Amino acid sequence: MTYFVGQGKVYAALRDGTTNPTGGFLYLGNCPELKLRIGAAGAALATGGAQTLAPVLPEGDPPSFSMVLEELSNDNLTNFLYATRTTVAAGTVSNESVTLYKGRTTRLSRMGLSSFTSLSGGYTQGTHYTVNLDASSIDVPSSSTIPDGTTLNATYVTKDPYQIDPLTTAPPLWWLRFEGMNSANSSVPMVIDLYRVRIRPPEELDLIGDTLAPLSLTGRILYDTNRWLRITKL
Repeated sequence: MTYFVGQGKVYAALRDGTTNPTGGFLYLGNCPELKLRIGAAGAALATGGAQTLAPVLPEGDPPSFSMVLEELSNDNLTNFLYATRTTVAAGTVSNESVTLYKGRTTRLSRMGLSSFTSLSGGYTQGTHYTVNLDASSIDVPSSSTIPDGTTLNATYVTKDPYQIDPLTTAPPLWWLRFEGMNSANSSVPMVIDLYRVRIRPPEELDLIGDTLAPLSLTGRILYDTNRWLRITKL
């Protein structure tokens, strides 16, 4: 009997304007779960639509897939949160106006500090206030002699962090590719191509927990010039 336990790597490439991947395939990192729902597309053909579906059976859902990614890399977050990613140049910020409150935290305008130079008013860091360099914020304890609501000037040096702004780009079409093996059958190689898919952004991101935060994605397998997907066993 032939049993199946799949293992392998998952890649994604943007589609060009016709039927080909473009820019090369990006490895998505460890993917502990990839499922295909073959379904049976029952949508009527459109003429000229970007997401044309061809009917296979009279009733049923169109083919779809789901996958779980464990690597929240800059590429994965940017691509699958439909985000814009920018890198802010490092530099020195001089005399930024900040208003401080007792028992509260005040954010600075730039994220990621390499050092905090000074705060006007003659106040001492570690005594009258503390600075979180990574989060770029100033904390004033309730016991501080800094008057509540005081506006002072802060000077500091920044790093060059990535900024990712989700849901700022249109969802593109992707080509997904699984390069793996059947580890239950002598590790027979297998390649599965999903030629044309639309990936939905994750419904949630687990930000606090004691396990790896997954990036759970689902999407639609779209009809692509007489093909949906291909399974190649070597």
